[in-house]
Formats: sequence, structure tokens, C-alpha cells
Amino acid sequence: MERSIAEGGVKSAHFRNLSEVYRLQARLDEALAAARRAVALDPADPLGPFNLAMVHYDRLETEACIAAARHSLDLRPNLPQSHMKLAQAHLLRGEFEPGWAEYEWRYQIPGAQPLMPKTDKPQWDGRELPEGCVLLVADQGFGDVVMFSAISPGCASASATWRWRAARKCCRRWRACIRACRCSTAGISARLMLRTVRSPAAAVARHAAR
Repeated sequence: MERSIAEGGVKSAHFRNLSEVYRLQARLDEALAAARRAVALDPADPLGPFNLAMVHYDRLETEACIAAARHSLDLRPNLPQSHMKLAQAHLLRGEFEPGWAEYEWRYQIPGAQPLMPKTDKPQWDGRELPEGCVLLVADQGFGDVVMFSAISPGCASASATWRWRAARKCCRRWRACIRACRCSTAGISARLMLRTVRSPAAAVARHAAR
């Protein structure tokens, strides 16, 4: 990519892709310069400010990250990657209400949806379900599953029954934390376990059952 640009490549995509390579190599100053160049070359491309937002996030420049992510969404309001980056920046700043709201877009990111079981049931909004059942689905990494196990007592008190779905390795730890837990691991495939481990860090999904 550097050679292509040196030989006259001036497309926005060249600089956008180069910015991502630099970012993954932790060459953040160079990534920032390339991302800004990409935005300047094609102001109408929503992926340009999205890449810029990712660089700002890695540089812990959360205010600039939010501005770039919003710029991307102004150009394409339904771009899930930009919503997700906006969520991460808000959460890093401790702005939980907008952060968690934006975080719901993670299911729209390609490859994320299969982590959740297919259901026609709505998401749980935290209200009491005296005759209902809440299904907690671990759609993130093991560390986040353990950390967010703290929400399970709230589920137990809010609903008549609740279930926990995750990779089998999580269940022993869960039982140790919450003795009243009813673990359900039926149907969890090895592929799903691997994809759960590799997914981005965040939280245990809140998913409603009947």
C-alpha cells in the first residue's frame, strides 16, 4: 500500500486501508495521518470517518472518536460498526446510558448475530416477570461472562425462572458464584464456543425469553 501511494495512488481507499494496517501495528501517529487523508480525499465515504474513529479510540481520544463516529453516521445512519465504536467510546467515558443503547447495534455487525440463539421473544427490559422466564446469553468472552455474572441475582429476583446459556467451561464458575443458578448448555457447539471467546469484550447479553 505504501508503494502504491508512493507511485501515485491517491484514492481514499488506499489511505483508509493503510490507516488500518498502521493501527493494527500500533503506529498510531501514522494511522491518524492516513485516516485524515482518506477523509479529505472522499468526504462522502462513511468508512473514512469510521476508520478515523477507530484510530482516535486506540489513542484514547474519546471525544474525537465520538465526533468521528457521529460524522460517519451522518453519512450512513445504519452503519453498525460506527454505532459500535460510538458505544465503546461512551462506555470508556463512563457514559453508560448512550453507551449501552449504541451497543445494541453489535447484533447488526456481520458475524455477530449467529452468536445469539434465534428466537421470536423480545429483549428483557429489566421489568419484573413473575410468570416469565429470562434467558441470559453469554455472547462475549469468558472474562466478561464472569464479571457480569453480578447481574444474575437481579434476574433471579425479577422472574419466576431464568436460564443461562454459554460454553460449558463457564458453568462451573457460574455455579460457584450463584448456587441457585440453573445452567443450560444443551446445543452449544464447539464452533459457538470459539466464536464466543473471540468476540469483542463487553457484557453478557440481556435477552428475554417468554
